[in-house]
Amino acid sequence: RKGKFMAICIKENQAQSYFYLCGIKPIREVKISEGITLMPATSTPNPDDMIDSIMKSNHASEVELGVLIATLRMTTSQIRIEGAVGKELAVKTWNVQQICVMMSAILNCDLAWYFQADRSVEKFSADTDIHIIMENMYKMPNECIELSDEKCSFLETRIEKACKLAEVNEKFYLATNAMWSYRLNFMPAIKISVIWSGIEALFMIDHNIKNTIATVSSRFIYGNDDKIEDIKNLYKEARCKATHEYQNGTYDLYKKSNELLYKLILKCIDEGHTPDVNYILTIF
Repeated sequence: RKGKFMAICIKENQAQSYFYLCGIKPIREVKISEGITLMPATSTPNPDDMIDSIMKSNHASEVELGVLIATLRMTTSQIRIEGAVGKELAVKTWNVQQICVMMSAILNCDLAWYFQADRSVEKFSADTDIHIIMENMYKMPNECIELSDEKCSFLETRIEKACKLAEVNEKFYLATNAMWSYRLNFMPAIKISVIWSGIEALFMIDHNIKNTIATVSSRFIYGNDDKIEDIKNLYKEARCKATHEYQNGTYDLYKKSNELLYKLILKCIDEGHTPDVNYILTIF
């Protein structure tokens, strides 16, 4: 997949890799797929070790060091990647970036991942082989949410299905990426525009957009026509004004837009497919 990611760095005989995450705090391990596990993390690095791990490496960078200092203590979870070696591990590690996007969409939360390393955050030291993942620094999560056992199970039962659907369905891939990326902008109008780009991506229609999205969404999510008018009004007030009139709108419109995209994404995961517009319009 295309994206603003840096190269993944794996040594020839390396058998494990880790992503350091900010924004979620699971109370237990969560199996994502074979050889990929979300884990709790406790980060208490020594400042000198942080400096040495970057500045004494072959990729010394003050920018990278600055990001590490700003984010490492805020690392509250990590993903362990194993079950492969060398190039195969590099490919597996690269694909975890999409898993992070999926987790953000499934949990409807802010999630950031800045670094990839050769060991867990608890074992961080001066000789840790650590590399920045993102090409540009982006905002820190607004909050860290604790994942209860129930939330962990909720994620566990959906993440693999979501990743498989994103691999074969471009509409779902675009919608989940919108669900993650809209949080990176601080302007409500831009947030709403990105959310609605994700909603519209699930339908890929070029005429009668408002009525079709409202009708199909209501039927796909709820199995009836009860929410059609509400979604039409939301489209007009949130999507149209944010995109065409560049109005910031209100928190309520943002919240309702987020809720609609979230419900559509979860329904797609549970059903194993995106809405079949023609079928849904003719079956009722």
